[in-house]
Amino acid sequence: MATFPHVPVHLITLTIMLLFVPGRLGNMETDKNCYVDLAQVFFRYCQAHSITTTSDNFVTYKNPELSTWKIGLSRYIEININGTKIKDRKYYNNYQESLDDKPNQNRRDKPYKLAMRAYGHGLGNKMFMYASSFAVAQWNKMEFIYDNPRKEIESIFQPTARILHYEPNLTDSFLQLKTYTCCEFYPALKSLPPENIHLSGYLQSWRYLEPWEKDIRREFTFQDHIQSTARESLSNMVAQLKKTSENPTFIGLHVRRGDFTYDQNLISHGHKVADAAYIHRAMAYFKDRYPDSIFIVCSDEIPWCKKNIPDTDGNVVFTEESNPAYVDLAILSLCNHTIMTVGTFSWWAAWLAGGEATYYADWPQQGSGFEGSMNKSDYFLPHWIGL
Repeated sequence: MATFPHVPVHLITLTIMLLFVPGRLGNMETDKNCYVDLAQVFFRYCQAHSITTTSDNFVTYKNPELSTWKIGLSRYIEININGTKIKDRKYYNNYQESLDDKPNQNRRDKPYKLAMRAYGHGLGNKMFMYASSFAVAQWNKMEFIYDNPRKEIESIFQPTARILHYEPNLTDSFLQLKTYTCCEFYPALKSLPPENIHLSGYLQSWRYLEPWEKDIRREFTFQDHIQSTARESLSNMVAQLKKTSENPTFIGLHVRRGDFTYDQNLISHGHKVADAAYIHRAMAYFKDRYPDSIFIVCSDEIPWCKKNIPDTDGNVVFTEESNPAYVDLAILSLCNHTIMTVGTFSWWAAWLAGGEATYYADWPQQGSGFEGSMNKSDYFLPHWIGL
């Protein structure tokens, strides 16, 4: 918790008054909660005196009826206080709907808005941001808005959410919520305060998706031309084989390498690639279970795959190196089962395909910062198998 030197007596007095005036809760919480009006004064004081607050500060928001919503304790969700603009919140969104005109916000004609602005790179990461935020909006009966400057989601899939293309001022007056770990579930997101909210973070957990799986699968229906291309590609690959059974079992094998092999920032953070030994174990696992297996290999490094993945039984085919990533993902989604390696692209290939899946159990690097920010039971589905 940050320290606040030379805090004047009048601020301490104001703090006590705000916590104990009639109609308030009547006792001082010990888990770093405070009320929004106190928070406004407190943050303004910090800004005026160049005092740095930390993520150990938390806010509990209240409605006009004095009910309270706890945004969460440190393990669940943190308010990005340094990134939140402290301002008079007369207007809370782009439509200039005045809070003063709404004496009881529980009787709103319109739902509150939940906005997620996509950032970073990687289709798998963007899919998590979209899907998990979609789920959070469903839990809280909010309108979901996805701000997607690169346009990946709507150009690849058929989403139903309101999608924008970078509106920098959209969320200026929204409550800013940020999660600080990528790969664990934040239960507090199931019960958010009644406000317009800008949510940020990677939100990579199957637990967000599970209650809304049917809806999210609909959101991630590939565009018709991508589906057609994927089916045609799969048919052409199978035609290359000398012999196949009447009802083969397709095993999608995604091999993620690329920058995980050379980017020192990613490697030092804890990323690592799956070795060939894992891939051989996973292939043997599926061969034992499904003797008619055909392995469909997709990768960002096909030459490595052709060198390291044996085709002793004549049942391994490789996608074209020129394929866009979304075509490879669509092909993998048509398979019966999946061999994952590392990364969120593999994760989504397995989720979209359904069926059985194996993953590389030695990822991330043991003892790394990435490992410390990951809860594997939240990230990997319970029926997926680590090898």
